[in-house]
Amino acid sequence: MNHDLNSLKNRIDRIDVRLSDVSSLKEELFRIIHKPGWTTVAEFALVEASLASIDKQIETTTSHYRELIQAAQRVGEK
Repeated sequence: MNHDLNSLKNRIDRIDVRLSDVSSLKEELFRIIHKPGWTTVAEFALVEASLASIDKQIETTTSHYRELIQAAQRVGEK
């Protein structure tokens, strides 16, 4: 298998862009939820559940990324 470091760098960059995209959406969501009467109680519960799921996924992704870095640092240790 070829060690294409540019491919790894490109994937890391794509991950960074995707995380930035998620972060940039925050202000749009804030504008929406602060509008009076923007949702019913049931819809609020669905939005809240969706945000809890997104939060958990990001937490898991962050943990996985940290573990990947720690494992990569150990590669080649004797």
